Amino acid sequence: MLAARQLEARRSAAGGHGRAERRGIGVALSFALALEGCSQAAPVSSRVPSGVVPAKLVVTAPAGAEIHVDGVQVGTAPLESAIAADPGPHQVAVVLDGHAPALARVTLERGKQRTLDIELETTAQRKAAWAMIAFGGAGVVSGIVLGALAVVELRKADDIARGPSLDSLDPERFEAFTEATDARDRYRIASGVTAGAGIASFVTGAILYAFDDATLPSAKSGWLLVPLLRSSEVGFLPMFHTQW
Repeated sequence: MLAARQLEARRSAAGGHGRAERRGIGVALSFALALEGCSQAAPVSSRVPSGVVPAKLVVTAPAGAEIHVDGVQVGTAPLESAIAADPGPHQVAVVLDGHAPALARVTLERGKQRTLDIELETTAQRKAAWAMIAFGGAGVVSGIVLGALAVVELRKADDIARGPSLDSLDPERFEAFTEATDARDRYRIASGVTAGAGIASFVTGAILYAFDDATLPSAKSGWLLVPLLRSSEVGFLPMFHTQW
């Protein structure tokens, strides 16, 4: 009798170890499948598991702005359609050259659509670039006008000098000739200085404009394994998460 009980206890222990081993294998298999899914980062719209009703997100932003959801670029504004994503919290970033990046955190509900309106603020560098370009253009135009005035004074001096030699000019005509040549020289100098400053300002503004590129703020991104509990199965759901 005692031997039979010992044999039954050994069988029960062996069965318990077998169930524990099967559970361990199942968890390991789920973990391996999740890691395999993590290794291939897919767009937001294609990460929705089959059978799960996705949420939808509509993002409106200035034309040409890049739209990123959870660290993945999903398109350029204006988007042709809504973004399909997993229900839950998401990080949205919108970037455009010459503008400060806009960040927003939204929580999407299953089967519902949410609209997010994004307004971008012009950067100080872009404002300075436009100001210097405008100042440079005005300087170049002013230099051209001053150069034209120098030409006018030059012709006036030439008209006075066409007659008799300068030594034989009467004092009044000689004084007019001297004033014309002095004015010509002043306009020439002013034209060169103004046009040169205008060109330098224009070039500087163009450089500031060209190098005012949009950059995403630094973020920590990675995949999370979220427990997935259903009536028929238990496992893990890989989700891409970005923390700004």
